[in-house]
Amino acid sequence: MLWGGITSITRLNLGRAGKESVECVIRVVRVSGTIRKSEEECIRRSKESIRRAKKLLNLQEENVEMEDRVEMTKGIIDDDDGSGEDDDVDMA
Repeated sequence: MLWGGITSITRLNLGRAGKESVECVIRVVRVSGTIRKSEEECIRRSKESIRRAKKLLNLQEENVEMEDRVEMTKGIIDDDDGSGEDDDVDMA
């Protein structure tokens, strides 16, 4: 019964007499009989969120690195003109 009531909350009052409020969505993620178990679940979920954020950050950094490498090689890589001939220059 409490679970149903909590999930129907759509606004939280921040100030006096309800003048300041913020919209919210409350998700019940675990129902437990002890505070300790609830705390452990909160810690587990927090660690998982941090792990996902770090993974996303690493992917973004790898993408930036790859873009930098591509930009650095522009003009260095010899474009093939399709003639099948070697484009090296003789140094006489």
